[in-house]
Amino acid sequence: MGSSVSTLVTTREAPWQSQHFNLATHVGDQAHVDRNRCYVSRVLAGCDIQWLQQVHGVESVYVDAVVRNAPAVDAIWTDQPTIALAIMTADCLPVLLASRDGSVVAAAHAGWQGLVGGILTKLVSSLPVPASDLCAWLGPAISRQHYEVGEDVWGKFPAEHCYPHKEASHRMLDLAGIAKAELESLALHRVDESGCCVYEQKSFFSHRASQHEQRPEGRFVTLIVRQPL
Repeated sequence: MGSSVSTLVTTREAPWQSQHFNLATHVGDQAHVDRNRCYVSRVLAGCDIQWLQQVHGVESVYVDAVVRNAPAVDAIWTDQPTIALAIMTADCLPVLLASRDGSVVAAAHAGWQGLVGGILTKLVSSLPVPASDLCAWLGPAISRQHYEVGEDVWGKFPAEHCYPHKEASHRMLDLAGIAKAELESLALHRVDESGCCVYEQKSFFSHRASQHEQRPEGRFVTLIVRQPL
């Protein structure tokens, strides 16, 4: 995304039957979350992290200084250096945005509800740069091979992003494909994907994997920060 922008994605470590390096306060393991967040802060030396209280909505917020009471939104942007924008996920899609000159950075939590509501279009339209000047990166999320949904969900999306399932009433939903198509329709300069499936790769937390395989619940974080010019 350019030399003036830095990104970071946290991962888990073995043993896999633990909540090692969980960063969310709402899934237990509170004793370790503060320690884990402090560690991430040390890695991002000289930067302050802005956390969010994600609510599966479509609203965004601008910050010019870190606020300790996490805003209840799912997208955030800044034009100030050394403010690291944090998105926590465990199946949903983290999306990072940056202007080509690195003067503006943004991040969004794009689950199916946010994508239905147009969270990415709304975030792009709120930024003080044209869409054609933005680069996007789609972070680790559950892949369509493992994201089975009912008609109450897949019925809200174009058919080309809903793949067949053995049960006629179900489909396999492609979150990354939906997000990429939306961003490309906005004529962004560039859209890249991580290609990482959090269900398949045990180095990430996955809510569905925790249900199906008795893996521990937790959240990892995807961050973006504008460096001083």
